[in-house]
Amino acid sequence: MIDTKDIQTLIQLSEFEEAIELCQNLLESHPDHQGVLFYLAQSFSYTKQYNQSIKTFEKLIELNPKSANHYSNIAVELLKNNQATQALSYLKKSLTIDPNSAISHFNLANTFQHLNDYPNTIKHYKQAIKLDKKYTKAHSNLGAFYLKHQQLQLSLQSLLQGINLDPNCVNTHLNLSNVYRELKAEDKSFDHAVLAYQLAQNDIEVLSNLNNITLSTCQWQNTTAIWQLMDQLNFSYMEQEIPMIEPPFLNIARNDDPSINLAIAQHTCNALALDQTRLRVIPLPKTGEPLKVGYISGDFNEHPVGQAIVNLFKKHSQNILSHAISYGKDDQSQIRKTIEQNSHCFIDISKDSNQRAIKKIHDLKLHILVDLSGHTKRNRMEILAARPSRIQAAYLGYPSTTGSSFHDYLIADDIVIPNEHKKYYSETVLNLPCYYHLVDHEHEISDKYKSKECLGLPKESFVFGSHCAKYKITPALFDAWVQILKQVENSVLWLAYATEYSKNNLMNTLTHQGINPDRVYFANYELNKADHLNRLQFADLLLDTSPYNGHTTTNDALLAQTPVLTIKGNHFASKVSQSILTRMNLSDLIASDLSDYVQKAVDLANNPKKTKQLKELMNLNKNQLNMDDLIVQLEKTYYEMIQLEKRKHRP
Repeated sequence: MIDTKDIQTLIQLSEFEEAIELCQNLLESHPDHQGVLFYLAQSFSYTKQYNQSIKTFEKLIELNPKSANHYSNIAVELLKNNQATQALSYLKKSLTIDPNSAISHFNLANTFQHLNDYPNTIKHYKQAIKLDKKYTKAHSNLGAFYLKHQQLQLSLQSLLQGINLDPNCVNTHLNLSNVYRELKAEDKSFDHAVLAYQLAQNDIEVLSNLNNITLSTCQWQNTTAIWQLMDQLNFSYMEQEIPMIEPPFLNIARNDDPSINLAIAQHTCNALALDQTRLRVIPLPKTGEPLKVGYISGDFNEHPVGQAIVNLFKKHSQNILSHAISYGKDDQSQIRKTIEQNSHCFIDISKDSNQRAIKKIHDLKLHILVDLSGHTKRNRMEILAARPSRIQAAYLGYPSTTGSSFHDYLIADDIVIPNEHKKYYSETVLNLPCYYHLVDHEHEISDKYKSKECLGLPKESFVFGSHCAKYKITPALFDAWVQILKQVENSVLWLAYATEYSKNNLMNTLTHQGINPDRVYFANYELNKADHLNRLQFADLLLDTSPYNGHTTTNDALLAQTPVLTIKGNHFASKVSQSILTRMNLSDLIASDLSDYVQKAVDLANNPKKTKQLKELMNLNKNQLNMDDLIVQLEKTYYEMIQLEKRKHRP
């Protein structure tokens, strides 16, 4: 009789190679020992030798074809190996043997979630919970899936049930932090982020979430230490080929090293759940044939991307048949309705599985599919990984490389991506000869607000403004703002809308640094873009964020003819304001570093004549915000992609 305790001990100590060796030695004399085979399969899995793990479970199934657990276990390994379709077939066999296996229903739900199959994911998580009401992981995963699909109250309900069952479940605390953030309950979001961190201090996902919520709620005390640990964990996880690292979007918001941004993005894409379906190659357009261009996004609604892209569908030439492919929420906004009305074809894939969505897009026979999301929140990169279009490009929504092998091109300009930086992009970079970002130069500006006093701002004070999202405010940047306020006595800081929790945190920091909190004002939440542009005119100078600039925020300010002071950047996200200011002959508003940023802000506040001259110059050069000219260049770039593709296949 074989004693497997030594194998179990090795696995508990994470000495997996030694466990594999011991199992293989024992199997030489006892080749059919199911206990040893199980531990061997498990050890192969821990060392990411998924094919070996799968083969070992196949042997177990041969030995015991009536074990529901064996079918369920092999399905888990197949899913890790991106073989979701095969995983489904094994799980169905498992449930045929044992219909009341909660773990098989749980694994089946995980597999359907992998495929983004909404109804079946919900159905099998619920069945797992019905069979085992104390199944904490099922409650947590169900809550996370509801959160992904913006069903916040259902998500909260599931997660609270899970945390009541197991107060020490890291993933449940992490998911609760995320759902409370979406519900604007930032105090609770922060509390659960901290609890998750206390339970798993070396988990990069937990640490990334803590970093995000502390920045978003203006708590910068431990930011430097958090960033140092995140950098260490990122490199450690990449070396070990652990799939989950810091999300690329959060990385570019704090790290302006494009080589690191590329490494993070590539690692993330390498871990994507890829669909194995082989699709027929779509022919390139014949001479004179209209170009079929699809735009895929989760933000065809009241969102900066939606605001930027909405009139593109109106203004495309007759040679472009524009298709809008949406996987985001229908918020019933005018933006959503306008895109639906003006696109050649509008498709909602928000509730479709990945496989169904891929087929729908492929059936459109698009020549070019433009990804407007990249690594932003709730993206569906797996769809693009299946290559449903002949040519695929990244544009607008994500200011960095996707790091993928399935985005052929990235559309930018030569300031945000200079030639010497193209090596940090997995895509072929095609730079427009103008500012790359869509800006609606015809946008209405209302006259709702008549003065500073209408906005609650002091009439005689110099108003420094920043309406960027709070996560873009770094400790170093906030210190620079404090220095500016100290050096310009009759000045105030006007910030974007914030919750009371964030306001209190920021006010406490100001008090600690010797600034009267009464000098900081917060804007009300303003949904109407025309009214927002109107009120921006009452800021004397807008202070840009770095290393992640205001993009739409900077465009809005310049539309309102309000000067924006930025800092020269080192990566795409930190060069966007620099790009448009350079083209508008406003290089005086580009500081070389933080110290210069402070000095320029102080000089402008003390020199009203110079500020007035800048506004006059902005008016003279406002043609740089002309969307019509940009669309002409964008369409030329699409035809350039077609020509490049033809050259690839020329004999």
